[in-house]
Amino acid sequence: MKGTVLLCLATASTLLVAGSPAAFAAPSKAASDSKPVITKQITSIYVGYATRDTDDRSVTANWVQPVIEPPRSMPSNHTQPSAAIWAGLQSKEVLAQIGTDTWVASPHSTGSYAWYEVFPHPAIAIPYQVWPGDHMTAAVTLVRGRCYEMDLTNHTHRWNFQFTDCEQLAQLPHAITVAEAPTTGAGVLPLADFGKVTFTGVKVNGAPLTNYPLNECFLVDSHGKEQATPGGIAAGGSAFSVQWKSLT
Repeated sequence: MKGTVLLCLATASTLLVAGSPAAFAAPSKAASDSKPVITKQITSIYVGYATRDTDDRSVTANWVQPVIEPPRSMPSNHTQPSAAIWAGLQSKEVLAQIGTDTWVASPHSTGSYAWYEVFPHPAIAIPYQVWPGDHMTAAVTLVRGRCYEMDLTNHTHRWNFQFTDCEQLAQLPHAITVAEAPTTGAGVLPLADFGKVTFTGVKVNGAPLTNYPLNECFLVDSHGKEQATPGGIAAGGSAFSVQWKSLT
């Protein structure tokens, strides 16, 4: 959330930082014997998967809202560690995303909420509660070539939120499903310890992830230390996990 467009889609050979569209393309590996390759991307914000070289019109993903483990002491710069989980569609002009966020207020206190964002416009909080253990489904669909329909469902507490936003697009978007270290006006927040989050039922244009060429996004800090890593894609090409590694 509050991110920068094209953070997990570029292929240049430099470290990706907030506000930059560049990324490092490492040697690729095959998604399966008959599927397109998966290219490793190093980012400072995202961990998960994004399609590339595609024109996508929908993305759907499920997850269970994680329990955040507060650090023993808060960061010295007084920022609050945070972790956003979302699915979305991003083009060169627009990033339409919807999901949840959990932050650490103190070593003994955490909080969660739902939100949506059509970047470069600011994120908007969704006025329904989210708790650790809630079963969530996020979906973003492009309709009529320019309107984003965003949908978030909390199956545990039985609420659904929908929002539609229309934008001028010069390029069809790519799909992305990630956990994120959110960005504020002060920069990228420390990534809160979310343990492991598993995305299931991930579909792009109604098909499994592995039907498409993919970028596999690894989140690292400015010193190259891994903060979170994605796992392999399973369940017929529609499920994967992301694992927290370090606060900074």
